[in-house]
Amino acid sequence: MSDVGKRSTLFETRFTFGAGMDLITKDQARAGKIMQRVHPHGPAHSFNILTTDPDDHNHNNHRRIYQVKVGDGSTAGLDATDANMAYVASIAAGTDLSIGEFLLDIGGSWTVVDASLYTPNMNSVTTGQDVTISYAVGDFIGPEYQESVQIATGETMQTQSISVAANFSALRPRLSREIQGIQGILGLGPSHIEQEAIFSDSAAEEEFGKLLISLTFSQNGLHGTLTFTKPDDSSYTGDLVYVPVTSVLPAADYWGIDLAVSYGGDIPLIPRGTGVIDPSTVLTLLGEQAYEQYKLRVGATEDSETGLLVITQVKHANLQPLIFTIGDTALELPVEAHILPLAITERVGLHPGKIYLAIGSLGHSEGSGPDVIMGYTWLRWFCTVLTRRVRRVVEHSDTHAEKTVTTGKMFVDHIQIAIARAAFAPAATNQ
Repeated sequence: MSDVGKRSTLFETRFTFGAGMDLITKDQARAGKIMQRVHPHGPAHSFNILTTDPDDHNHNNHRRIYQVKVGDGSTAGLDATDANMAYVASIAAGTDLSIGEFLLDIGGSWTVVDASLYTPNMNSVTTGQDVTISYAVGDFIGPEYQESVQIATGETMQTQSISVAANFSALRPRLSREIQGIQGILGLGPSHIEQEAIFSDSAAEEEFGKLLISLTFSQNGLHGTLTFTKPDDSSYTGDLVYVPVTSVLPAADYWGIDLAVSYGGDIPLIPRGTGVIDPSTVLTLLGEQAYEQYKLRVGATEDSETGLLVITQVKHANLQPLIFTIGDTALELPVEAHILPLAITERVGLHPGKIYLAIGSLGHSEGSGPDVIMGYTWLRWFCTVLTRRVRRVVEHSDTHAEKTVTTGKMFVDHIQIAIARAAFAPAATNQ
């Protein structure tokens, strides 16, 4: 089996929104948190790390609290537990390696395990510290271990820190009904602090110092593949377009890129701006001015029951693609991607005789935040690669409980995003 095959795992998409207005209002509420730089998890997240006095040897008092620094001093509230979309994969954590359902957190860097489902053994290494990790649904609290994490193909990740949350079961009812059965949260995101390797130092070296996480979706969008290396060539067409994460706030705090957006290739909606790739958002959300221009061009109206855009059959026949210019490359969001997928319209209970669009409003004007958020209905048409380029790898040893644990630590130099058209997407039209 190739490294691509071994280092890939299937995931399932789950819609965690309710009916009617919930879809657009929850997406816009999440966009509002991005505007406010509420981000416990993301490419540039930073932590307040609180510990007791290092000379205090009472291990019962040792506690690390991981909580985001945000611009307005507000508490954590934007992550995979508070989203319209959820992604679940089969993961094994711990040396017993029993497979369970884990929520994928593309932005987070911690792996959290339900303590009631985890039993340490002679190979488990405790750090002697309790860890508190803040999520939107609450704080997961429990001891920290150095443990093995394995994906469904049997490939084992580099030994890493996990939080064995004693209160996981207590917080479970706060999760959306569709993900209340998860056994843990797998953090996959980078940070600008030291970051553990996903698999091994050699894996990083063979990718020329890059750590890659690739996301691709099935044609119906209900499943996908998460790959911990460069994606298989068969999953996309054309070339992967690599661009750095933007330096413009607040998009720089997330998976944000510089871009331009036009309708039909010749009508600019966003001549120059920033976009945020957010798998946890459902719609493609445009800033208010771009949204009004788009609504005018496609001849759409807002549905009074849902707030979603709707069009007639005649207008549908005249739709043009949206062109996202990223770097020097124009990527086409096809006409089919304008339409809200059947899986979502049935989930929300929308009127079967209406044509609902997957484009919505951010709820704010351009310039006051990201100009566009590319959610699930955008991502499913592309192969997306989230990349951490490593500046250097060092080995260090920590001794806990008379055992020595050596792990490769990655110091992040910069972060890139690569995008290509999904293999199943229709060929680009000539503009």
